[in-house]
Amino acid sequence: MKKAISIFLCMIFLVQFCSCSDNKISDSADETTSQVIEFTEIEKKFNNLEPKPDYFLAVSSDSDLTDMFFTSFLEKSYEFEVNKQTAEKILKDKVAEITKDKATNTEKAKACYDWIIKNVEYHDYGFANWLSLIVVLNDKQGNPFDFAYTYYSMLKYIGVDAKFVTGFRSLEAGGNSKHAWVTVEIDGVTYYFDPFTDNNNAEIQNAETCYDCFLKTDEEVGYRYILDE
Repeated sequence: MKKAISIFLCMIFLVQFCSCSDNKISDSADETTSQVIEFTEIEKKFNNLEPKPDYFLAVSSDSDLTDMFFTSFLEKSYEFEVNKQTAEKILKDKVAEITKDKATNTEKAKACYDWIIKNVEYHDYGFANWLSLIVVLNDKQGNPFDFAYTYYSMLKYIGVDAKFVTGFRSLEAGGNSKHAWVTVEIDGVTYYFDPFTDNNNAEIQNAETCYDCFLKTDEEVGYRYILDE
């Protein structure tokens, strides 16, 4: 009789232990799946921007003669035809790949920003038109104008009404450097995106990426951007 009672008590203990173990696994899984991305107030506004049509080639050259002039400066030949249609396909394929698991404007914009910073190296091409998409997305090289034009195109593709801007950026050592960046206007305020500068910042900070110049006001970036006159 005593032996039977002991066996019965052991069985109860084992059932309780297994039940607790299952609960721990379940709780852990819930914690993993219930993680929510916290957005700042400006990121929430950025997420709620009304989607705009894709005009990313709007500032590109229009004539075949101008296109031939720009393509003559390419430093390599390609297996594909070098034209605006190819540039658009490369852009759309890359953005689809980068943002495939992203839901909001902020997540998509950061994913594209990260890709540029982590993958693209400086090279003095300097197109600032649809050719920038080829040298940045295909060759993973470019200068500030290529970086900015490519990021501008990425934002346009995901539906953000961005602007490609050229001018100067004041240097900490003094003087100004010819530069290009991207802006988005939200509630009458201009916000800056500068992937080339953050590419340099990430390298200086020995970090994978950097957002010092991502969705920042003029004040937050230190009034360092000067428009072309």
